[in-house]
Amino acid sequence: MRFDDILTFTVSTLSWARKRTWLMLLAMSIGVGSVVILTALGEGARRYVTNEFSNLGTHLLIVLPGRIETSGGHPPLVGGTPRDLTLNDAMALHRSSSIRLVAPISLGSAPVSYQQLERDITILGSTAELLPVRKLEVGQGRFLPAVDPSRESAVTVIGSKLKKELFGGKSPLGKWVRIHDRRFRVIGVLKPLGQSLGMDLGDVAIVPVASAQSLFDTQTLFRILIQANGREAIPKAKKAIIHIIRERHDGDEDITVITQNALLSTFDGIFRSLTYTVAGIAAVSLGVAGILIMNVMLVSVSQRT
Repeated sequence: MRFDDILTFTVSTLSWARKRTWLMLLAMSIGVGSVVILTALGEGARRYVTNEFSNLGTHLLIVLPGRIETSGGHPPLVGGTPRDLTLNDAMALHRSSSIRLVAPISLGSAPVSYQQLERDITILGSTAELLPVRKLEVGQGRFLPAVDPSRESAVTVIGSKLKKELFGGKSPLGKWVRIHDRRFRVIGVLKPLGQSLGMDLGDVAIVPVASAQSLFDTQTLFRILIQANGREAIPKAKKAIIHIIRERHDGDEDITVITQNALLSTFDGIFRSLTYTVAGIAAVSLGVAGILIMNVMLVSVSQRT
């Protein structure tokens, strides 16, 4: 039998049993579609998380107070801290040649007001080095000045969303806003950056770290963000961080150092396994659809026989 005869016979058979043909196409479409969609969802989630951590910066290390392995329960699993991280701890890390930038972080929440408008937002205390470490961009004005981190300064850089809520279409540069019970002069506005690991960077106010500590009446730091001199310098920088902090904390290793590569590898492995799992589930539905088609074809062939 020639190919054109086979093609003609196939078309005529499908046309003769239209309902059966549509049912088979529907079963195949559902099976193949479920595999493609579920696999794409898993891969999309993996790429989203990877992109979120990549946007944090390059060659990044995060120093957390406490030891992760010292406590149980729900994440973040950070145990009790024998000694808090301080601004002096952060500044001491500059001694290592494998560390390029150090950005101490002080975090809190306070109302920010301008004239009759007020908004409760996140207040982020840091230094000028936060800009390159976190890959932030300034849309208007300038970022925090590069001065002694222990000096207080009544200046702030606000997010784009906060600028819109308090100033509308007017320029906020040079204006004075009240954060809690203190006045700060706006010197810059961040470019719209959206969400980053659950924090809306458009709805924050960044102030000098010493001013934030005074504002919230604390000497402790929330985190220390560190940029290594390169990808190959990350292991050396991690060892240097642990060594320096251990010396300052009377020999106690009471911090946790997380590298960006470790975070990416962990989440990449989790979401890759998730993608394989949902793809396997979808493959089962595809197999069921295939068995259904074989049964229909078996009945059809049996009837013809």
